[in-house]
Amino acid sequence: MEIWRVDDDHGNVIKAFNAMGRPPGDLTQKQIEELRAAGTMAPPEHAHLHEGKLQLTVPAHGLAVVFVER
Repeated sequence: MEIWRVDDDHGNVIKAFNAMGRPPGDLTQKQIEELRAAGTMAPPEHAHLHEGKLQLTVPAHGLAVVFVER
């Protein structure tokens, strides 16, 4: 199985923006590049069923998409 996540630590541009101090006005080219990198999807996690079950923790305000192959 593949698990794709978006949460505080995966693909979160807001966390990076806050770390910059929420700069007002126009952003520098470097800041824009950093924010684009922060918003990029993280590589998928790979998991296997254990006794026919998948245990997955998703934090509040997070999203996990699970692709199951046959």
